[in-house]
Amino acid sequence: MVQAKTNPEIQTAFVTGATGLLGNNLVRLLVSRGVRVKALARSRQKAEKQLAGLPVEIVIGDMTDVNGFAAQLAASDVLFHTAAFFRDSFKGGSHWEELLGINVKGTSQLLDSAYAAGIRRVVHTSSIAVLHGEKGQLIDESMLRPESEARDDYYRSKILTDREVDRALENHPDLWACKVLPGWMVGPGDIGPTSSGQVILDFVNRKLPGIPPATFSVVDARDVAEAMWLAASKGRRGERYLAAGRHTEMGELARILEKLTAFPRPDERFQWRCCSLWRPPASCGRASAASRC
Repeated sequence: MVQAKTNPEIQTAFVTGATGLLGNNLVRLLVSRGVRVKALARSRQKAEKQLAGLPVEIVIGDMTDVNGFAAQLAASDVLFHTAAFFRDSFKGGSHWEELLGINVKGTSQLLDSAYAAGIRRVVHTSSIAVLHGEKGQLIDESMLRPESEARDDYYRSKILTDREVDRALENHPDLWACKVLPGWMVGPGDIGPTSSGQVILDFVNRKLPGIPPATFSVVDARDVAEAMWLAASKGRRGERYLAAGRHTEMGELARILEKLTAFPRPDERFQWRCCSLWRPPASCGRASAASRC
């Protein structure tokens, strides 16, 4: 039986979600390491703007139609899967069909297509949403959240998506794959913007009505990109790697933004009243509005 290889030389990479916050920083890191990159994007115009000046091959495709770009997966040493559909439940409406179709079924089809194309190394972007602990408890990668305790449909989709990675590993002993679990990412190239980028924009534009009692595991997207690279080059088959950053309260984040921008932070005395008007994003590294990379 052929077993998955360890510590490979990575010369070529296929990156999904290449125009997203994590994706674009990962593409830049890979290029800086001399890796040839195929960058998947839904919009050529957006990709050419986001990745301007980088020697990458832009592949136009959508996770709702993996067959449409499957042929482009060939001749890649590793697949970095960062694309996903994000939606916070408090924004209203049901988005389960999109979450199921893109995050779960799309990932399943992508893994099957990548294997058929000869790819034997995959780094999948999971989320701290798949982990669970009691309030104030330190958590690690072994503390998995049961599907029955998923806080919303996004959490559920990430739990089910991880199972698709596990399924691929079980079906293919020669496939190597692992998962990286980011926290609430911030960083350059956030043209979406993601929820973190929107919070910063709201702060600068004085649209943040107060400081809600929220907490985040804040992490620089460039550090998560580095974690993805290390996982691909040094990680273990089937492992999860937490890249959640430091636990930060919203009040502390507001003080940091105040220092960096010279804009005064909102009055914390109004935080409880304002919470009914403005809802903070959950600290799971996802966007506060519907978005896809």
